[in-house]
Amino acid sequence: MIKDKIRQFAASDSFFDEFRRNGEIEKFLREKHSENTKLVGLMSIGTSIEHRDIMAVKIGVDHGRANKSIIYIDGGTHAREWAAVSTACYIIDRLIDDYNAGDKVVTYLLNRFDFYVVPVVNPDGYEYSHTTDRMWRKNKAILKGTDCLGTDLNRNYGFHWGGEGSSRDPCEENYSGPKPFSEPESRAVSSLIVDNKHRLMAYITLHSYGQWFLYPWGWTEADSPNKKELKRVADIGHTALNSVYGTTYKLGSPGQIMYWAHGFAHIPYVYCLEMRDEGQHGFLLPAKDIIPVGNETYAAVKAMAREIALTRRVKSNVKLKCIDSLGTDLNRNYGFHWGGEGSSRDPCEENYLGLKTQCSALINSMAPDR
Repeated sequence: MIKDKIRQFAASDSFFDEFRRNGEIEKFLREKHSENTKLVGLMSIGTSIEHRDIMAVKIGVDHGRANKSIIYIDGGTHAREWAAVSTACYIIDRLIDDYNAGDKVVTYLLNRFDFYVVPVVNPDGYEYSHTTDRMWRKNKAILKGTDCLGTDLNRNYGFHWGGEGSSRDPCEENYSGPKPFSEPESRAVSSLIVDNKHRLMAYITLHSYGQWFLYPWGWTEADSPNKKELKRVADIGHTALNSVYGTTYKLGSPGQIMYWAHGFAHIPYVYCLEMRDEGQHGFLLPAKDIIPVGNETYAAVKAMAREIALTRRVKSNVKLKCIDSLGTDLNRNYGFHWGGEGSSRDPCEENYLGLKTQCSALINSMAPDR
């Protein structure tokens, strides 16, 4: 279990004091990139109906290396879910700050993964929810034959498009669009995923509200072939989340984008986090909860990413795969009952036993002096 530190903000660090507009978020991303060019990449993955950029950051040591695994995170698919946007920004901020502060787990993760984060998938709808209709959900698509606006981007993906939970009525909040991938926003996300699907290890989409950890499937009562593993890693994430403030989530299904990411793109670990609260404020979560929700969600993401790295043995930037920059407990590296009681498979622990037996001499010869 990760006991994630609760971040203490300086008086000048006020970005998370309130829910920010799309322009402010874009400025925030550009600043993070300019201040951390070796760690952070910035790109537009496409443009919205109203020609706003859909911005993404890449965070990782030697980010963009051709064979490096990816963890993808997004928020703001549904316009009114402001907490999803603020939490995506918070995760960006924490990954960068914790790496710069020398956090061992984050250093371990950013050597093994590039984190791709899209804080605002639906910038038009998000702005509209600030200026005109606070409860707006969809994008701002102009639809033929009706005065109703918008498509539910979460229902616009191609895998089992038009199935349970979606509507063909353009006036409904869950309207799935005239055809799969009819919207530039869903196409932008799809293109990013498809172009990198050989490297994608995990897909985490942030939503609110309800306090649910969701994983495939939801369109059918049949289980995903990977359900046991999905649940195991979700349990680890939930334990870490709960350790921060005691917040409890329920685990289960569904979520339309998850079906596409898991069923078509074949991403091994796919989750939707429906964050706080359980209905007391609903979509109107007060700004005072931005940092608490960010803290506990970040703890979950960090724990899940570490577990995925350990389970999949994701390689770091080092040339020799039996070397870990954090070291091996040589006393646990011998072959007799290797991996038994008293040892750990977690390279961040003092009793880490190494990737395999009898690798210790090479590790010892190459490890820095302590």
